[in-house]
Amino acid sequence: MNHNIKVVYFQIFSSIVSYDFSFKLHSHISKMGISYSTVRWVAPLSFVIDFAAQQYGMLSTPNMKDVHDANLSFWSPQPYFIAGFFFPQQLFQLAWLYRLYKLDANKSVEEEKELDIMVDFVPYYAVGNICIACESYICASWRFYC
Repeated sequence: MNHNIKVVYFQIFSSIVSYDFSFKLHSHISKMGISYSTVRWVAPLSFVIDFAAQQYGMLSTPNMKDVHDANLSFWSPQPYFIAGFFFPQQLFQLAWLYRLYKLDANKSVEEEKELDIMVDFVPYYAVGNICIACESYICASWRFYC
């Protein structure tokens, strides 16, 4: 067997073994560059920033609906549909954050696996919330964007 192929097989095998080992020691080793203690403040902070920016967009003058009504087009979404679409998402995010805080990796293997998945998702969750917050702020502040 070629030496390069042996090296590749060894790298694949060692990454599988190290992943399994780090999976079992979740409480001591951070995965994906973010630890559980960091997750516990990054996720709620991104939610609060997003929620505050959306409130600013809805309550500022002119608000998002005023901008929408002034710039109607065929592709403009119905503003009440947007509110009805995002309101349940806020509730689901609160439920997800509650679950993130309540899971304990030391209780059971199932909770540890679920917590690992949630911890891996938090960076994407935070970036998504920040992007939505920026869009809400820009839409309310610049007036011509929406």
